[in-house]
Order: sequence, then structure tokens, then C-alpha cells
Amino acid sequence: MNKKILFILVLLLGILLFGCDKADTNYSIDELKQYVIDTVHAYPQEADGETVYYINVANDVALPKSNPDVKGTEISWTSYDISSIDSDGNIVERDTRRILDIDFECKITYNKETIYIPFIFKLTTISLETACERFKSQLPTLIFDDRTFNSTYDKIINVAWTSSNEEVFSNEGKYIKPLNDTEIIITFIASDSNNRVEDSKVIKVQGKTYLDLFAECEEWLMTDGLKDTYITDDITLPSKYEGKVNLTWTSSNDKIIEDNGKIHKTYYEQYAVLRCKFEVEGHLGSYSTQVKIAALDTNGVSDNDIIQKIISDIAVDSIGKREFLVYGNINQKYNAIAFCGGTYTEYELITPVQINRPGITKTSTEYITVHDTANNSTSANAKMHAQYAYNGSGNSETSWHYSVDESCIYHQIPDEEVAYHAGDGRRVFGLVDTGIKATSILPQLYIKNGTYHILGQDTKLKPYNNQEGTTFDTKVYTTEDINSLGVIVEIGANGNYFIGKTYYNTGYGLISNFGGNRNSIGIESCVNSGSDYGHTYRNLALLCANLCIENNLSTDRIRGHHYFSGKPCPNSILTTNLWADFLTLVAREKFVKEKLAAYKFNWSSLSSNIDSEGYISLSVKKGDEVKYKVEVKKDNNNVYSASFTTIIK
Repeated sequence: MNKKILFILVLLLGILLFGCDKADTNYSIDELKQYVIDTVHAYPQEADGETVYYINVANDVALPKSNPDVKGTEISWTSYDISSIDSDGNIVERDTRRILDIDFECKITYNKETIYIPFIFKLTTISLETACERFKSQLPTLIFDDRTFNSTYDKIINVAWTSSNEEVFSNEGKYIKPLNDTEIIITFIASDSNNRVEDSKVIKVQGKTYLDLFAECEEWLMTDGLKDTYITDDITLPSKYEGKVNLTWTSSNDKIIEDNGKIHKTYYEQYAVLRCKFEVEGHLGSYSTQVKIAALDTNGVSDNDIIQKIISDIAVDSIGKREFLVYGNINQKYNAIAFCGGTYTEYELITPVQINRPGITKTSTEYITVHDTANNSTSANAKMHAQYAYNGSGNSETSWHYSVDESCIYHQIPDEEVAYHAGDGRRVFGLVDTGIKATSILPQLYIKNGTYHILGQDTKLKPYNNQEGTTFDTKVYTTEDINSLGVIVEIGANGNYFIGKTYYNTGYGLISNFGGNRNSIGIESCVNSGSDYGHTYRNLALLCANLCIENNLSTDRIRGHHYFSGKPCPNSILTTNLWADFLTLVAREKFVKEKLAAYKFNWSSLSSNIDSEGYISLSVKKGDEVKYKVEVKKDNNNVYSASFTTIIK
């Protein structure tokens, strides 16, 4: 039995051995050639009608001496420059200045057949280890922008690299700023035809700086945090951004909108400025925007109720001092209770058609432009400025429609004619369709990547330079380039946002608006020494209210000279941050003149420290009381009467 088993085993072994020999004899010499070429990762090139196989060599090459899968295979190699690379593929010496082409020959013998394969070993000037060192040396310790790295050496050695965190630094070298400093690992592999060397380096990716966070926070507020500056209901003002930036809000007038976003409506639209203080790790920044508070609906409300509400807006519990800081000696009173229903005296001194009155009829009236004269001379009142315009404005084109001072108003150029006062040349007002569907009433316009954006959407529209119709390509615009009174944004008949045409005023370095000279009524308010600019301020508001009514303009269409050229004018109002207050005063007077035109408001003083126009004496002290009363008549009949006390603070 044992002999039989042994015989069977020997027989099976013979069959197996015979089968192997048979398989080997079926393996061709050409297949062995391909095996060698594939093993050393050679690539063919034609030279003088002969195919030569190239190998990129940076490190020693493991040259095959046989095919372990084919019995009886003999493979040998011959170097024709053993001082550079020996016949075993080991690098002896390289030229550090140039690549060496080393001739090699591979001899394959199998099954009584022999073939020779010509090779050229391209010996690099550096090793893979050196390539890694050189690649590593260009990697920074801190990444704070997009990067490109040299990853090819001798045009032969390739270094492939990867980032451990593509969310902050991609494999294409794009820097995606993280919230905080973040460590990543750059792993890199240098390779030739047959070898690879791997290394890595730990790198810090710079997180957002406080300036980055402030800029992002401001954009976020304009796109998401405060999507609409037309406020119809109480709003929740955000207190944090990215969990790192603390936001603290203050209002320019807490009787209109409180610091916490609670609003107080009345029967006319009101304006205020919301200011936000940014704080992160002891660093401070700020942002501010003007908001418009929607009016209460008057439908079904009696005139008497409306009158009482308007008067309660005026008869405030307390009042502080107001100073106009730019010009010397123009504030003669403490402040004023802004009594409504006022009137002013108007004179006409129409300038003849001459150099400063071209006699061009406007295509439309789109704005009322407010200036101050910046002339602090004692005699520089409204009459003097009107006479100056009448006499030809010193032989210049400078002209404007009205001059206003503390006691009267002079009308110099007909409202329907062009005057040159706004610094925007002959640019005609126009609105441009942004193509963006409106989702709010008064969104904030800002600039990103050189173009206007609204609520995170790109309008593709750029500001223009000082020549209409040509782009100012040498400047990359930012939101900070927009004048402080902004750019008009309105909703068109098609439901899209439209923005006013703009240009870049190179003189003041600010983006400004079309239509100041060609499409607005210009008003100069006097700041002559010895005058009370508080009175001038009130007369200016009354005139603006009347002109809005006469020209069917909303209060929003009252703009400062600054809006059209970037010039800081009216400096007296802008410097004291009273622009929103001024618009509210105009809106109230406009409402009273339109809605309560049948009523006459008679205000009178009940204490010696306030006059019957509401102006408070400079002699008052903190805690003093000023007293006054109002009588409202219709058809000479009293319909309302009340007395009030306001405390000086």
C-alpha cells in the first residue's frame, strides 16, 4: 500500500514538473523583453531609426537579473560609463551641472535565444532626497495667501504634494482662510522612473485676523444681518459674528430706534443712524448705516389724533445742546424745540441769463442738493450770495437756485433750469437695471471684487471714471470708495433693483452720483459769522419740504453736495452727524404741509429761556426747564391746545 502511494506522488510531481517546463517553453523572448522594460519603467524614443529605451535615474536602480516566473531566464546589464553608473544600477558619481545620458545594454537569454535591448539612463544632477530638501525649503512656515511651488527638478524628478486639510489649503495651492490659525501637514513625494522618497512638513495656516473678521462682519451685516434698512417692525440686532466678534449697537436717536432695535413709529417717515462697534480680543472696529423707519398708516385715524401724535414727537421730555463745529461763531442758541408748521420769508433776485445761468431747461428734477457756503465772513448772508450770483459769480459758471440764511431765503435761478453747483459736470441722472429681483425695500449697496453687490448678489456693474461711459480700469474699487451718502437703490417696474449712475471723482477720490447739476435744485445754506445756524437749518428744512412737495419728490431724494462729487459739503451738517436728523425734520414738515394743510399751528413761549420759535437761550443750565404751548386752529377755531415742559440735559 505504501509503495502505491509513493508511486502516485512521484507521478503527480512529474506531471507538475513537465507542465512547468512546457509553460516556460511557451513564454516568448519578446514577452521577456517587455517584462524588463516594464520592470525598470522605461519609455521608448526613436533615434536613428532604432528604438532606444530611457530611464530617469535620480537614485540607484534595482535592475532585474531574471524573471522569477520563467525558469531559465538570464538577464544581464552592461554600463558604458561605469564611472557614473555601474552595471548593477548603482550611482557612482553624478555631474551636478548637467544631466548625463549613460548608455546601457540589457542582454536577455532564454530557451537558447538571446536579444539585446539598448537603454539610456538619464542621470539627474540631484538625488530624490535632495529634491525633497529643495521642495521642503520653499514651503513657508506660515500660509496666508494662495501659493504655487516648484515641483519639477531637472525636468525629470517630479514632486507630488498633498495637504492634510483642503478646507484651509487645497492641493491646488488655494488658501481658504480658516477662523483660527490651523496646523496642516504638507506631504510630498519625489520620484524618478523607479524610486520614490517621501517627506512632510507641518505648516501653520493663518486664520482670520481681526481686520478680516471686521470686514467679513460688515459684509455679513449688509447681506444678512441687516438686509433691509427700511424698518417696518422691531428688529433683532445681532450681538455676535462667527462666535468671536462682539457687536454693540447704538442709535443716533433712541426716540426713533433704540439700541436694541425697538422702533417708535409716527405718521411720517423718520431717519436715524445705527452704529455698531466691533470687538474681538481687544481690537475695535465700527460700522454704521442710516435706517429709515416706516410711517404709521393714517387710514381711519382722526386728524386730532394725528395732531396730538405729531406734537408729542416735538415736545420731547429732555433736550441737549447742539453744536455746529466746523465754522466759528455760527451757533448762538443752545438748541431748539423743532416746532412744526413754520414759515419763511422768500425773496426773488433772478440772475440774468449769463455765464452762470446758461438757461438750459432740465430734463427732469430728481434731487434737491443741499450745500453750505463755507463762507464765514460776517456779511456772507443769503442776500450777499444772491447778489453775487446775480452779478455773474465772479465770471464763473458756478450757480445755484436758492440761498438760505437765518432770516430769509433768496431765489436766484428758476427751479426748472440747470445750475452748476454739484461738481458732477454735465452728467445726466439715470437708473441702471441690476437684473437682481428685489426682496427688500432699501438694501445696502456695497462693492466686492470691483463691482456693486446687493444682498450677496453681483450686479456686474462697475463705477465709472470721470469721463462718462468709460471704465476706470486702473483702480480696484472697494466699499470704502463710495461717498458717505451712498448710491440710490430703487425698485423698478419690473421688480428688479435699479441703481443710480455713478462715476469716480478723482479730485476727492470717491464714487459719486450723476444728476447733481443737470437734475437737481441746488440750495446754499449760509454759515456767516454771527448768525445762528440753527435758524438757517430750520429754514433749509422748510424750503426742502416745500420743494419736495412741488416736485413730487420723496425725502430720500434730498442729498448733500457730497453725494455728487465727494466734497465734504454741507460740512456743517455732515460733520455733526445730523444728516438723518435733518431728513426727519424735512419729512415732518412735508407731512404737516400735505396732511394737515388745513390747520395752523401757533407756538408760544411760556418761559424766558425759550422764544416762540423754539430756540433755547445759551444761559440755560443742566436741569433747567423750558416751557411753551401750542394752539392748533382750523378755520380760526381752536381744535387742540396744550402746554409742555422740556428739561435741559
